[in-house]
Amino acid sequence: PTNLPGSNLPPPTSAKKYSPLTVAVVKTLAKLFGYNTQTSTAIRVTTDYYDRCAERAEVEAPFFYEECYLPPSFQTWFSITTLHVWLLSVRFRSLPAPLGRVYIQELINQMFVDVENRIRGPYKVTQNRLVKGYMKDLLEQYHGACAAYDEGLIRGDPVLAAAIWRNVFGAGWGAMGGVKGKRAPEPGVAPKLGPNPLAVEEDAAQKGAKAGSAPAATSLEVDPIQASILKKSQSPSDVFQTDEPLVDPRHAKWTPLYPEDPELEFPQSLEQFVVFIRKEVHRLERLPDQVIMQ
Repeated sequence: PTNLPGSNLPPPTSAKKYSPLTVAVVKTLAKLFGYNTQTSTAIRVTTDYYDRCAERAEVEAPFFYEECYLPPSFQTWFSITTLHVWLLSVRFRSLPAPLGRVYIQELINQMFVDVENRIRGPYKVTQNRLVKGYMKDLLEQYHGACAAYDEGLIRGDPVLAAAIWRNVFGAGWGAMGGVKGKRAPEPGVAPKLGPNPLAVEEDAAQKGAKAGSAPAATSLEVDPIQASILKKSQSPSDVFQTDEPLVDPRHAKWTPLYPEDPELEFPQSLEQFVVFIRKEVHRLERLPDQVIMQ
């Protein structure tokens, strides 16, 4: 503050007012040089918008790389940037025609100019043939991701979560050997194995029978990953035609999930993505067009 006692700073001066003639001359010159055309305005605005999108992977690094276990790679940066560029594109579509298309195209241009600079600069890929191939692949990834996000935005959160899982997490989770996939277990740490709940239930029924009480019915629900799925109205001892070997669920290996298991963290991270997208779309929707275009 400049008006506090002891600050020894002069009070702020009011903005200088220009004559109407000066303002008219400046506006005319700007128009002649194309400064205020739709395209030039879109270029200026989308440059700032894209800079905000490109820095999200770094600004929110603790969430992306520590909570979500995404590898700090170029592909991760591209996926995160694509998501934020898509969010702005969704808002640009509602601008009056043809402004929406102009702003979207300029935003995409800004993105892929930066992508090429990163490929040629930090990653030192100088052969034009390789750069052209990478750019083509990344453009296809961009269009595919945007189409998937559009579908999720319309059809609901489960579809949107699936799109995030495919395009951000690479249909896996976290880092394994520098690529996308399920997070590798810590070296030297054996997986935690818990008791088979069906076996525990059967033991309880046998103990109850010895005590004179009626045996409890044994559930045949099995973990679909750990045991083959049994047909309805058939017991584990029944034999039926199947391509997979029949597994008695009472003897199936059972691996329960513990609170510290990473598999329980992933749905929470995925939910945060979905909630963020919904809130951001709603926030951008409430902003007037004039605010978006300036």
